[in-house]
Amino acid sequence: MEPFSTITQKMNQAEFKKIMILKTIKSFYTIFSEVYSRLGIKGFKRFFSFIKFTLRVAFYIYLDHANFENRSFIFYLCTKLDPLLLISKDQRDKKRAEWLLEQIILHGTTFIKLGQIMATRADLIPLVYMKELAKLQDEIAPFDNELAFEIIRSELGRPITSIFSELDSTPLASASLGQVYKGLLLDSNKEVIIKVQRPNLKEQIEEDVFILKTVAKEIAKYPKITRGNDYYALLDEFLRVIYEEIDYIKEGKHCDLFRKNFKGYYRVYTPKVYWQFTTRRVITLEHIHGWKVTEVEKIKKAGFNLKEITREGCNVYLKQLLTDGFFHADPHPGNLRIMEDGRLAFFDFGMVGYVTKEIQLNLVNTILHLINRDYKAVINDFITLGLLDKDFNQIDEIVNALQPIYDARFGHDGDISTSFKQIIEELAHIIYEYPFRIPIELALIIRALLTLEGVGHALDPGFNVIKSLIPFIQRYMFSKQGEWFKEHLINQIINNSLTFKNESVIARRCVSTDVAISQKSKTL
Repeated sequence: MEPFSTITQKMNQAEFKKIMILKTIKSFYTIFSEVYSRLGIKGFKRFFSFIKFTLRVAFYIYLDHANFENRSFIFYLCTKLDPLLLISKDQRDKKRAEWLLEQIILHGTTFIKLGQIMATRADLIPLVYMKELAKLQDEIAPFDNELAFEIIRSELGRPITSIFSELDSTPLASASLGQVYKGLLLDSNKEVIIKVQRPNLKEQIEEDVFILKTVAKEIAKYPKITRGNDYYALLDEFLRVIYEEIDYIKEGKHCDLFRKNFKGYYRVYTPKVYWQFTTRRVITLEHIHGWKVTEVEKIKKAGFNLKEITREGCNVYLKQLLTDGFFHADPHPGNLRIMEDGRLAFFDFGMVGYVTKEIQLNLVNTILHLINRDYKAVINDFITLGLLDKDFNQIDEIVNALQPIYDARFGHDGDISTSFKQIIEELAHIIYEYPFRIPIELALIIRALLTLEGVGHALDPGFNVIKSLIPFIQRYMFSKQGEWFKEHLINQIINNSLTFKNESVIARRCVSTDVAISQKSKTL
């Protein structure tokens, strides 16, 4: 006879399962009710599309974590439903990630944009999925031209022929938010680009996000699924970013601000915004001739130095992050041009990010503490940046995980071959394992730097963001704009005992003789 305690335990387990089943049914009913009452049949159909996708993902997660020992028949049945169970976990994860990428594209704009943000969120998804989602290209089939032209007419309040003497009958490009046409202004004969937003885009995004937020609100009741992540807050952040991106008036203002920040920089060009032909759903910009940064052979044939272009592009981005506090968050090849005179032109300012002085200082502190290999201070910097909670109590564990990564990557032999992508990928495992959360602005910085490094590699296979950071900081520290940086570094050395106890090349190069002289003068 079984002991009474064992019988009680089995009864408790059965009761718990019954409670969980009832709780799950109630959650589904709540979601169904809220979606139907807000969106009706249309929303219901969209929701079932989401549910089909979500249940399949949940089923895969269950299979990947299920223990099939002594359950060979069940395992056999599951392999019929999912043959990927017969291959290794690494291979299976790769196939799952490829499937997820396909599904995201099939589900349209909202999922594509969410996927692009998730590609840098190591706190939410494993590395193998991050790598696959990084391949997301914002290119989908165009919508009907006549519909696009009707939107242009409606938004600008005039017949197209009274504005443009020419307007291409087919789009130059088509993305998830809109599509682009080339035209000729009637009054000035200037070549322009007209970007027109997809019909009913805002309404579609809002409906999709409402459904996802309804699901997120219910999922929050199941801590084992959420792993402490606030998906509802993530969707709020996503809405804030996407609202800016679909407002073409804001995009035009971003474009003007970028031009202002680079006034006097001959090597950087920003197209003119034709405000009289711009609304929230249509934007008209100066057309720029040149080559995509991936058209390497054409750029070389034109006689330009690829390494010089890459270095200039990197310096432009570091200026945005450290000086301007405002940056282009989507520097993929379609948004950059090498002009015929060698200048670097930037396009599409829908997705931008902001870096406050506080974040700039905290990022500098993190870099300095990494250079000094003060890993406990690095964790405290993470807490200050909002990556970890203030009451986080596993500092020693993360220090032990961080130390071998950085000791190996930034050794004593002066080698700085490590790419930004490698650092992020190695950190991703730690970030996913521990309760990190990446604020949206930091996610945009990571996305921008990863994209920039990828573009840089296309032009110069030896390009390295981290290596490029060193000469930029050396010049920046002793420029008028970088005075705050220099003072902050000296303050860290004098007041916070930053001594650079290792002999890494980064420490030797970043901390120049001028800083040492400044330190000495303050101690006299």
